[in-house]
Amino acid sequence: DAFRLQHQRKLLWLSTLGQRRTIDRLLGFLILLVEEFGEPCEQGYCLPFPLTHAQIGSAIGSTRVTVTRLIGKLRQRGIINTQKDNLICLSGDSVPKITPN
Repeated sequence: DAFRLQHQRKLLWLSTLGQRRTIDRLLGFLILLVEEFGEPCEQGYCLPFPLTHAQIGSAIGSTRVTVTRLIGKLRQRGIINTQKDNLICLSGDSVPKITPN
């Protein structure tokens, strides 16, 4: 049921972009990326490619400055970690599992 899973992910993407609060869009975007591309690491799951704050801002309809500020808040709360080269890691508890029905 690859089609169903793909459809579910697209609905989650639309839901993420529809969030009013930027922090919700940011976290939803990162979770979607980690679910699709994330690799297990010591911190939880890491993206295997770097993303700049400007790229993230463009993807979620925000600015680089806002993304930088919000990533700092998520880092303080222990939800994400950043590594060299702008690699982002989400703690394992932050990533919900999507299972096809």
